[in-house]
Amino acid sequence: MSAHRRMAYNRRPTLRQWKKMSGYAGRRVIARGQKTVLVKYDIPCDNPDVDGNTLLFFSDLHWQGDPVMAEDIRRFIAEHQPDEVIFGGDLVSFSCHVESALALMDEISRGHQALAVPGNWDLRRSWFSVDKWRTLLRRSGFDLLINQEKIINNIRFWGADDFKLGAPDYVPPLSEQFSVVISHNPDAVVDMEKDYDSIDLVLCGHTHAGQIRIPGLGALKTSSLYWRKFDYGHYIHEYTGTHMIVTSGLGTTGIDFRFWCKPEMVLINLCYSH
Repeated sequence: MSAHRRMAYNRRPTLRQWKKMSGYAGRRVIARGQKTVLVKYDIPCDNPDVDGNTLLFFSDLHWQGDPVMAEDIRRFIAEHQPDEVIFGGDLVSFSCHVESALALMDEISRGHQALAVPGNWDLRRSWFSVDKWRTLLRRSGFDLLINQEKIINNIRFWGADDFKLGAPDYVPPLSEQFSVVISHNPDAVVDMEKDYDSIDLVLCGHTHAGQIRIPGLGALKTSSLYWRKFDYGHYIHEYTGTHMIVTSGLGTTGIDFRFWCKPEMVLINLCYSH
């Protein structure tokens, strides 16, 4: 994107309305694995029916067969037993890892309600059609949502199409429920601004938190129209109170290297606020 176009995007008033509540330095690590960490967020909700519900969110797996990471993932799930497991897209970078990635996804989903959305890597490769991806993920226990909703445990989940290679088209709920939007790329959320009052929580990945971070400076680069605005962390919209969480993800892209940027899974606890 040209500097002129980027400047025009960054003038959008809604960007200023998203306030970062906590970034990488302020994350709340509640468990450590040999390779990954588990970060927890407590998100308020107005509906007592969803109080105490826990969501385990992970994104950008870019699976390459790492047994240490797989063991961390298994342990986090076994120890915390979330109510829902949510995958934010980008399963693999190379087709040779698809089979083992799906086997791991099957382990992750077992005994849980599991949802997924597509990432740009899932759509940019021509190995499988969208329908084939949907079938493969369903066999592994995940429902792939592409501009679709699913209601689980009194929570309305809306899965968005990928921002880069798809066409996100958010539809507000017909009734008042706790509403969660799953969007691989946080850039898509900016275009939903007229509907923020119908969204309680947004879950995103894609940025890898920069993947390479410099202490005191932060991410050197993120794959976003808005540079570091949505690089990582917990955000809240100052007018609607919509929360957004952007995770650093689990895998790597471009180069198989992270610096000052741990792979992570996210545990979200919904807390009834009177």
